[in-house]
Amino acid sequence: MNSTLVREMGWYLSVLLRMTLVLFLGLATPASADLLEEIIVTAEKREENLQDVSVSVTAFSSETLKDIGLTNTNDIGQYIPGVEVAAPSGNQQFKAFIRGSGAVDFSANTQTTIGVYVDEVYMHNSFMHTMQTFDLERIEVLRGPQGTLYGRNATGGAFNYITAKPTDTASGYVEAGFGNFGSILFETALSGPISENLSGRIAMTHNEDDGWMKGRTSAGGVIDGDLNATKFYSWRSMLEWSPSDDFKALLTLNGSQDKSDAFSYGHAGAVDPITFGGCDATLRDDCIDFFYYQDPDGQEERGDPTIGDFDMHEQVDYETVGASIRLDWQFDNFSIVSISAYNDFQRYHPGEEDGSPYEQSHNWYFHETDGWSQEVRAASNTDSDFEWLVGVYLGEDDLNAINKYSYFQFITDQVFDQAQESKAVYANLGYRVSDRVKLTFGVRYTEDKVSLSHKSDAYDPPYPIGYGYGNFPLDTGTSGANTYDDLGWKLGLDYTPEEDLLFYVSVGTGYKSGGINVGFGDPAEFNIYDEETMLAYEAGAKTRFFDGKAQLNFSAYYYDYEDLQIFDQFIGPYGSLFAIGNAPSADYHGFELEFVGKPLSELEIMLAVSRLSAEFNELDRPITGEDLTGNSNVYSPPWKFLGLIKYVTPTPSLGSGSLSASVNWSWTDELFHSIDNTNAARKKQHWLLGGRIAWLSADEKTELALWGSNLTDEYFRVQSFDFSVAGWWTLVPNRPRSFGVEASYRW
Repeated sequence: MNSTLVREMGWYLSVLLRMTLVLFLGLATPASADLLEEIIVTAEKREENLQDVSVSVTAFSSETLKDIGLTNTNDIGQYIPGVEVAAPSGNQQFKAFIRGSGAVDFSANTQTTIGVYVDEVYMHNSFMHTMQTFDLERIEVLRGPQGTLYGRNATGGAFNYITAKPTDTASGYVEAGFGNFGSILFETALSGPISENLSGRIAMTHNEDDGWMKGRTSAGGVIDGDLNATKFYSWRSMLEWSPSDDFKALLTLNGSQDKSDAFSYGHAGAVDPITFGGCDATLRDDCIDFFYYQDPDGQEERGDPTIGDFDMHEQVDYETVGASIRLDWQFDNFSIVSISAYNDFQRYHPGEEDGSPYEQSHNWYFHETDGWSQEVRAASNTDSDFEWLVGVYLGEDDLNAINKYSYFQFITDQVFDQAQESKAVYANLGYRVSDRVKLTFGVRYTEDKVSLSHKSDAYDPPYPIGYGYGNFPLDTGTSGANTYDDLGWKLGLDYTPEEDLLFYVSVGTGYKSGGINVGFGDPAEFNIYDEETMLAYEAGAKTRFFDGKAQLNFSAYYYDYEDLQIFDQFIGPYGSLFAIGNAPSADYHGFELEFVGKPLSELEIMLAVSRLSAEFNELDRPITGEDLTGNSNVYSPPWKFLGLIKYVTPTPSLGSGSLSASVNWSWTDELFHSIDNTNAARKKQHWLLGGRIAWLSADEKTELALWGSNLTDEYFRVQSFDFSVAGWWTLVPNRPRSFGVEASYRW
């Protein structure tokens, strides 16, 4: 870690400490503030106070989720330091980056670098990661490699969604709201006992709107129409059986359906209207494509991202059904947990992917995948100086895909099938050397198998649309298979000089299996890429002070990557193609700083900052071989600042209830969408501002609220794709200013 970064960490730490002193010495008196709420997490597979866990983790309770207005996983990146979320398919695909680790490819058959778990069940396909965040107890976001405690490992980090569980007494809630763009939200849950030893819970949500994009053209029936409309349905039901104090079983069934619009993208020309050479629409207003088309209201940020010219308007159909059974046994000195799960996911996605009034790139995707997993682990449950956890994991999933691509009406039909299997055994040991010092050691062995068969053919239409070659094969039939294995480990040291102060250091490895890239059916895209590995160093501190009214958490890290998996675009014989390859060496380093304080009983403040450098030490571009050494990886903003302030005051004039006002903000530094780091692939730095005002009745059962997000109506590109060889860039714009009202009742 270089000296500049160390100085930056020290400077921001000193500034935050001074701000804390000013706040608490200026506002607080010994009796004027309440203690901070303790957040219990299961990041290390045990229920522990967040401040006692020696890993970098951000946790949001259900109350905080309401304050920030989170209803969809795609929006979570703006609230967490060191985290970014890409959306290569618009509304429908969640691609997370933690500390710069992630993958932005949009193929259905690739594994993600970031693990997504719902009640410890691994979601095996990235298209399943876009979910409605309803009826949750909390969300935990872990940074860094997760392996010696997790059944299915993750190189860059993990998102843990912990749902609300059945209760011993009858309870429930109903929420409803509406907002601009015709948005409607409805959510409800019912929980309680069914018999002496059996309790249940059922929850559902429905979220839809009319869309925030307008179409100007009549082709495809989209003139003056509302586009990018969303329509989500999700449900979850649970039965918990507890015949004794030593055993309980939890059965969960869940499902969801997404019938939203296929996303209508932005379009930026890449052709100089005079020379017909290259043209950067981020800098110029006159760029066109090869059809001489130019968005008439302006280019990029200088135009109106909420209106465009489109020649196709279709709806997607994503459906998920899942089931899991969790069994918990408690013995005198240890416990055993078994988690069995099955998930089935189907995707139909027809879409125009050029954002113009001409048929340049239209694609139709259909894939179905199902997967099952079995995890069994045993762990000590005593207060002795020695603690242990051992586990085994087995997971399999199958994928069948049938895709059709129309590129300037040159048709490619693609069919592929993939099977994946993952096996692992893992163990984590902890020994408390003294009251202040604890040593931990973890080890994991993983074996992954990937096999794939692929076929594609093409159709060239008659002249003058095409060259009239008719049908011809691209890939008459290719298959590949590979097996990857890894022995990983982690070594850690905790030092607790006093009750509310923890220092920790760790060093360990991370691993992600290799795979097979299929792209858009062109044989030039088909390749087997290697597994990626990393050596991760981390040091951190967690402290509470001012009599439990403030806490400050800090973590710094250094990652040494080998064969880092990267996504790239290149120019092939039929236009832009996509590939996955390996960067031989990359270094990532940075830090996160998170502060929570309650200087007054009515006032709570959350502040955070993250710093990141993610650089390729050695990289020859996949397929083309171009040297990109020294470039930054995608979705790696050097700086990110976040905050939330909430103030609560009694309202005697409104029935002795309380009125709360919260405001949240984030500033994200510029980053790149492509590993070539060209200016046209740059995402600008931007602010996001949101807020919520709510009245809560004295019995805390009824709540009325106003909310808003992106209140300054900031525009930026969430994602962009380079089709400049064909004359344009495809852009994914962010959602404009949104606001609404909601009401809820709990019992």
